[in-house]
Amino acid sequence: MIRYHMINGELAPAAEASVHVTDLGLLRGYAIFDYLLTREGQPMFLDDYLSRLLRSAELLRLDLPFDRQELRRQVLQLVQANEMREGGIRFLVTGGPSPDGYTPAATPTVLILAHPMPRFDPQTYEQGTRLLLYEYRRDIPEVKTTNYIIGIYQLPRLQAAGASEVLYHDGRHIFETTRSNFFVVKKDGTIVTAEQGVLKGITRKNVLRLAQEEFPVELRPPAIDELHDAAEAFVTSTIKRVAPVVQVDDIVIGSGRPGPVAAHLREKLIAFEQQYIARAAPSS
Repeated sequence: MIRYHMINGELAPAAEASVHVTDLGLLRGYAIFDYLLTREGQPMFLDDYLSRLLRSAELLRLDLPFDRQELRRQVLQLVQANEMREGGIRFLVTGGPSPDGYTPAATPTVLILAHPMPRFDPQTYEQGTRLLLYEYRRDIPEVKTTNYIIGIYQLPRLQAAGASEVLYHDGRHIFETTRSNFFVVKKDGTIVTAEQGVLKGITRKNVLRLAQEEFPVELRPPAIDELHDAAEAFVTSTIKRVAPVVQVDDIVIGSGRPGPVAAHLREKLIAFEQQYIARAAPSS
């Protein structure tokens, strides 16, 4: 059970956590966030997530009142206060209470929220998932903003098609999904994924590192036409890890079944996570 959140550097009972009604995150959607998991009591890859959060804040001109070390301390305090072995940690930084409903406050609102461990259907790994193409490029794509209006707006279309997410493209090339990075595996085993114009996921970073030990990797946006000849496709994210994609619109990927590359990289990622937990655990 989640008992506490962190509000502007102070522990607050979860039932009392709130933001002001004039907060720009609420009024104008001027906010960034990040999200990581806690496994076996360890906030996973915390330094990587803090680096991305701080970079997002810099690009959106949000002058954080806390440095990296203090944010790290707050996360660990929150995990301890909630006795959290398994769960999610969400950073949320907004433009703060605005005097005119438009101009950011001198000091942003900084929330660190604790969540139960999110659920992800393990059958996805066995059956794969379907994506739907949608022509769209996110504003400031390298920043993890709270603007998910397109993904949420597309939910009825996704549900009707039995698809999980929309896959953004510019008419020729594919970039990312609403909540994941996207990869194509060519028939020769080369892995292709966009490097520019996408949010650089932490899971993406780890998977690329592991993939480059065994596979050729091309850092470029795959063309839509390449889907027809792809051997596999998969997405990566904090919650999904490495999830196979078996269909995009009406295009069946490879055999239409999850392929061996995605499964292999998921196994390597899980082993890498266990190594991280072992290194982070205090010695007895």
